[in-house]
Amino acid sequence: MPAEPLGLAGFDVGVEMTATQLENPSVADRASHGGYSSTVVVPKVHAHKGLPAGLDLGGFYGEVANGNGRVLGAELRYALLEGGVGTPALAVRASYSRLEGVSQLSLDTWGADLMLSKGFGPLTPYAGVGRRWVESRPDADTGLDDESFSLDTVFGGLNLNLVGPNLALEVDKTGDATSYGIKLGLRF
Repeated sequence: MPAEPLGLAGFDVGVEMTATQLENPSVADRASHGGYSSTVVVPKVHAHKGLPAGLDLGGFYGEVANGNGRVLGAELRYALLEGGVGTPALAVRASYSRLEGVSQLSLDTWGADLMLSKGFGPLTPYAGVGRRWVESRPDADTGLDDESFSLDTVFGGLNLNLVGPNLALEVDKTGDATSYGIKLGLRF
């Protein structure tokens, strides 16, 4: 999403799909007892609501298309600069996500990002940098160890808003993993 706040009356709802190439699909397959290929595809539904003072609150729910598991997440964004005709928008974002439905693995991720965007009519390119903190706790039967680590992330995208219908394309690189996403919805 762009860094511009939605505003008190604003909202963004829709569906999206993200595909991520796994560096070690055999590890994911072992932790989940099968079902993972080299690319993980996650279709999701999302909702974001504008709040007062440049704040936006959002959440999503997704299911791993080619494996076990569900992903839940939430984020809170604050616009440091709301942007305008001649100025870009700048925001900070805190996020959390959790993998559920995989009996052999507990996985939680926290994130912090700095985002920048600038609208040009209906097109708004955006970019950001941040950090992800990951807590992975596999079941002892997997033979895998608990891990806590952090990864740098960089992302960019293009949002097309046609006064209601909204399309966004995004590329994200977190650590060595690259994800590609597409989002279709309504944004007011």
